[in-house]
Amino acid sequence: MLDDDRPYVYCVAGRRHRIVLTTEANRIPDPEQLTAVLARTNVLICEVVTTL
Repeated sequence: MLDDDRPYVYCVAGRRHRIVLTTEANRIPDPEQLTAVLARTNVLICEVVTTL
């Protein structure tokens, strides 16, 4: 988690793929919305892994 006042969630490709979440994104009031964002980011990582 990065300390940032902007609500960002993104993936970092590499040997060990990571999902980066900012502190502001972690404050999303609707848990279902945050879960959906994290699930979509995880799908993007899976797509990268399968194309390598």
